[in-house]
Amino acid sequence: MSVSPGVTVKPVTAAATLSFEPMRRLFAFWQERGQGGLPSRSDFLIEEFLPWVGHVGMVRPEGDPVRFLVTMANKTMIDLNKVDATGKYFDEYMPAAALEFGCRPYLMAMADRVAVTDVLVSRILGDRCFRRLVLPCADGDGPVNYFIIAIYYDAGFVSPFHDETLYDRFLGNRTPDV
Repeated sequence: MSVSPGVTVKPVTAAATLSFEPMRRLFAFWQERGQGGLPSRSDFLIEEFLPWVGHVGMVRPEGDPVRFLVTMANKTMIDLNKVDATGKYFDEYMPAAALEFGCRPYLMAMADRVAVTDVLVSRILGDRCFRRLVLPCADGDGPVNYFIIAIYYDAGFVSPFHDETLYDRFLGNRTPDV
C-alpha cells in the first residue's frame, strides 16, 4: 500500500510513547486488560469507556479479503465523515481514494497484533491534528477479531458548518464548485 502524504503511522508498544493524554490513558487501560497479550472484546464493558465518550468506536474485520464494519461509530467519526457509519463497511462511506488511509492502521494492527496510531496534520490554519488509536482485540491467540478505536482532532481541524469530509479536505476528493 502507498502511504498517504502527511500521515504518520506507527505501532504503539508503551503508553509513554503516546503524547496525547486521553489516548495514553486508553492505551494503558486496553493494555492492562490484555495482561501481556491482546484483550478480547468481551474483556470490556461499554460503560468503562465513559472517560472517552464521543471518541471511542468499535470496528470488526470480516471476510477474505477483509472488509471493516463499523459496529459503533463515535461523535468524532460522524463529524469527520458527515455520516453515521454504524452498520456500514468502510468501503460503503469512504471514497475509493481514501480507503488506503482508512484501512492501513487496521491492517497493520491485524498483521502485527499490535496497537497502531496515526496522525494527520493540517497546516491550513496553524498546526491542527487528527489522531487515531487502533487497539486490536482477539480471543486468546486467535486472529484479531475486533478493534476499539479512538479518534481525536484539534478544534478547527474540521468545520461543523460545512459538508466537507476529512477525505474531501486532505485526500483530494474535492469537486470544484459550480
